[in-house]
Amino acid sequence: MGEMPSEKLIYLCVVGSRKHTSYGREACERIIAGLKGYPIVIVSGLALGIDAIAHQKALAVGLPTLVFPGSGLSFESMHPKTNITLAKEVITKCMNASP
Repeated sequence: MGEMPSEKLIYLCVVGSRKHTSYGREACERIIAGLKGYPIVIVSGLALGIDAIAHQKALAVGLPTLVFPGSGLSFESMHPKTNITLAKEVITKCMNASP
């Protein structure tokens, strides 16, 4: 088990279109990149589109990210199947994060 963080964290929920535009992708990535270094956790549902982009960008810039898949937590029930790799990456980074 991990430890609760000692600093106060801000949880930013990101929800967006599954069929995003190039502008939507760019805006999401730029906003999250701009949050690097702040005590912010990105929270989203691991759906296709903006949700997945938010998790990917958070991982890329070193922000913690929480995944709440609407389909369930097991890889067997997870939907979309294309995001199972991303879910595993979030788990791996979380397990290797320093407290």
